[in-house]
Amino acid sequence: MKFYIIILSVLYFTFFIFPQGKELREDVTVTNVELPVRVIFKKSPISGLTKDDFMLFVNGKEKKISGFYEEKKKISIGEAEYQANQRTFDPRLFVLVFNITSFHLDVNKGIDYFFNHVIKVGDKLMVLINDKFLPEIVVEDLKSEKEKLKKISREQSKKANVHMAKIVLDLESSLRRLKYLLADKSHPAGLSKIQLIERYLIKYLEYFRLYKQSYLIPDMNKYYNFAKYLDQRKEKKWVINFYQFEKYPKLKQKSRFRRQVEQFVAEGEASFGQQADVLIPARQIQKLLFAIEKETEIADDFPVKEIKQLFLQVNTTFHTLFMKSIEILDSEDYELKKISTDIESSLREITKVTGGELLLSNNLELSLKTISEVEDIFYVLSYAPEENEKSASIRIELPGKSYKIIYNRNVYEDFFSNFLKRKKSLEKEIKLKDLDFSNRKLTFFISGFKSQKVKNKDVGKIEIAIKIINSDKKKVFNQKKGIAIKEMKTKISIKFNKLKPGNYSVIVNVRDLLNNSSVEDYMKFTVK
Repeated sequence: MKFYIIILSVLYFTFFIFPQGKELREDVTVTNVELPVRVIFKKSPISGLTKDDFMLFVNGKEKKISGFYEEKKKISIGEAEYQANQRTFDPRLFVLVFNITSFHLDVNKGIDYFFNHVIKVGDKLMVLINDKFLPEIVVEDLKSEKEKLKKISREQSKKANVHMAKIVLDLESSLRRLKYLLADKSHPAGLSKIQLIERYLIKYLEYFRLYKQSYLIPDMNKYYNFAKYLDQRKEKKWVINFYQFEKYPKLKQKSRFRRQVEQFVAEGEASFGQQADVLIPARQIQKLLFAIEKETEIADDFPVKEIKQLFLQVNTTFHTLFMKSIEILDSEDYELKKISTDIESSLREITKVTGGELLLSNNLELSLKTISEVEDIFYVLSYAPEENEKSASIRIELPGKSYKIIYNRNVYEDFFSNFLKRKKSLEKEIKLKDLDFSNRKLTFFISGFKSQKVKNKDVGKIEIAIKIINSDKKKVFNQKKGIAIKEMKTKISIKFNKLKPGNYSVIVNVRDLLNNSSVEDYMKFTVK
């Protein structure tokens, strides 16, 4: 199952939203730029401001505000008002996005409330449930659409449960095999107990990383398509996200196996004096346990700020309803623990800047009632761009007022195409290769780092940390240094002329300071 949150696949857009055989073209001349602006004071939106209250600066120069209006919108419509104005009722667009792993009574009641009290006949509806997509329709029969949504929600949650059960089965099977090997005193394949544990932890980490890449890291191209689609719609529009927190099977801290691992590591540390090859595997296990804890706590490989800026353009109100997962796992060694994902972070940011409400409750009836009464208030400022002005840095001020102003600070002639170009610079993953120590010189190569323009040159900023440990388990070198590098593949060479003859281990950690990614490698060497 793929947990697509506010994501539509390119395939769905091709076949269901854009007419087949027609290419969407946007070769237009921009004569007016519109800027949605929200003004907040003590968490409440401010109404009643006029054009004269605002000052607009484009690329550092004050610009005349050529157009201005205030807009208010609220989901709630009284039944009497709806009946009285049914003939002239302007249809609204609702996009419901579900990330659910269990279809429980609260979800059922929430769907009932939405169709009984929120959406009206004539409104437009689009639904995403996990990896199931229901294209936009004009609602004509509330009851049939409600039952259809419930049926698909049940099917998708069941599919999610089956998928997670398979993951648990695979992990428990792998751990049972490890326990069997640890109990075998002959040490199969010549591996020590600590090496067997290391091999298992590497497999566990690789399994989670594959799961994270497949299910927890959103596809930016799909965010792009969804945002662009919303931008083209002129109705009043809302996106309501129903998000059950992600869970993944993690090793229990107090399980017998975890204690056994920690005991083997301690024994390895203690026996270092007699067995020179034990420290590195022991350290590797500690590093693996740390990496597992870090990566299964949060999946953070996604540019949340970029996504927030993208959805500031589309004039859509996002509401996010977070729900606790009720699933539990009956296992001796594993427990289902929450993973904070970039999907979750994106939803928080998008909700905050689009005038929506963020609620944490499994009572979806109450949550939907609450967001129905939320009034989104914003202003739209317009200005005429200069000739051939492809991009602009925007600053908006309210002189004499201590209000928070939310708006998009960078405007492009085609913001969405530009977004895709800019995102490529965010996909860098730093690499450390060819670690070597010979002739008292440590060498390695760094590549894949993120860069930024400095005096028209691409420059990366990295931090290198190096530790050298002797055979007595003492650090003889432990330093870190930040440097700027310009070559996309850079060779680092460091002389260590003062090292005494003997056996050593070196650990090199390289961190990309522009996107906070890091990589580490180590090796053993001998100085004669």
